[in-house]
Amino acid sequence: MIKHLQPPLPVKIWITGCNGMLGHEFADACSRSNITWVGSDREIDITDRDSISHFASLHQPQWIINCAAYTAVDKAESEHDLARLLNVEGPGNLAELANRLGIPLIHFSTDYVFDGFRERPWCEDDATNPLSFYGLTKRDGEKRIFAATDRFFLFRISWLYGQFGSNFVRKILRLLREQDVLRVISDQRGAPTWAQTLVENIVSIIVRNEARYGIYHYADDGIISWHEFATAIRDISLDLGLITNTVPIEAIPTEAYPLPAQRPRNSAFDKSRVRDMLNFKLHHWRKNLATFLAQERDASRKS
Repeated sequence: MIKHLQPPLPVKIWITGCNGMLGHEFADACSRSNITWVGSDREIDITDRDSISHFASLHQPQWIINCAAYTAVDKAESEHDLARLLNVEGPGNLAELANRLGIPLIHFSTDYVFDGFRERPWCEDDATNPLSFYGLTKRDGEKRIFAATDRFFLFRISWLYGQFGSNFVRKILRLLREQDVLRVISDQRGAPTWAQTLVENIVSIIVRNEARYGIYHYADDGIISWHEFATAIRDISLDLGLITNTVPIEAIPTEAYPLPAQRPRNSAFDKSRVRDMLNFKLHHWRKNLATFLAQERDASRKS
């Protein structure tokens, strides 16, 4: 864990979407690393150029971390306008602003920009072909950033979970306490991303003022299915005492759990670039999950 890192030069970070899972995690990590940060959420509309320009002129950030996004994957199939505003127009506006200010932008995209039809892990240079409207907006948001600035770090991430807000791990935990049997999809494969280690790695590039800009794929090590992920959540939670019953978890195909938005069957990333270029430290998904669940147990005991 990164603790008390000192930036080589004074730095102030603007975190958009600071009340969300990722934004809240960044705020915590920056505070631990003695980095000055300012946050904004819905009170600053990233789709409004005047609003973000005024905010930037007041606070004079040296980096922008964009954690504001439309993330309701299935609702995006019917809420086209809102999804496009937040995932395309907003990031484009922030990229244009960052370019005018001469500062870097950090932005997050998704495995959903790929169709999942290949067997091997996806590389950063592979052609995108989103299957859902959500994936389409995230892909188009990437394009807006590419067109607006060269000083960006764009991290494609998958299956994000963390200590703030709802996520798959907490949903499975809740269902294990409420239901006698679970049914979880087994033919979609990828890797989870623990927000804490993602954020700590990214803070490290800010601390050293990294300038190797570009697209990077990031997730925890290993490749699993959602069913394998859910089973591990159950087994580790049993060991930690978070649950008391061994609830059966049935493996089902995607077709048995229809949703409005189509998901890629293969979401696995090739993470060579983020290791080689940015020297990120990646841990196995099971190690990160066990650490997270232990934190959940400790937090529940204190409450």
